[in-house]
Amino acid sequence: MKTQFSLHAHPRYLIASDAAAYLVSVVVLFAISRVPLLLSPLAFAVLCLLLAAVFGGDIGQWFSRGIRLVEIDGERISVYAGAALRTRGFDRVAIRSIRVRRGIGRRSVVLKLRSGGTVRIREDAFPREEFARFVLFVTDWR
Repeated sequence: MKTQFSLHAHPRYLIASDAAAYLVSVVVLFAISRVPLLLSPLAFAVLCLLLAAVFGGDIGQWFSRGIRLVEIDGERISVYAGAALRTRGFDRVAIRSIRVRRGIGRRSVVLKLRSGGTVRIREDAFPREEFARFVLFVTDWR
């Protein structure tokens, strides 16, 4: 059967969004550090290193387990994750609900499965326009 919709991820989107979030965090920390009673220079440096580790860990986790490709073929949605592109496929009847969550600067599609599992597809590694089309498609597909 021909693929009705496919959504491809690319690491540059994730790296760009994490780098932007890191820079905003550092600017906020720097502004707070201007008041010596609130944040010392040592605490500022430690927090900046901690933030770099957190955002670096997020990128590393995506490379090892993150969703790279989503395909919808008729009655089935397939999710390919990680460097090995592990495939998980779900029939429409196996999905209990599909919700779109909106956060600050990002969206995610949450598939709740009848088996009790959850699959979360975050916008971070996908082009915004393509992800917006995916959200519309998957909500109509439901």
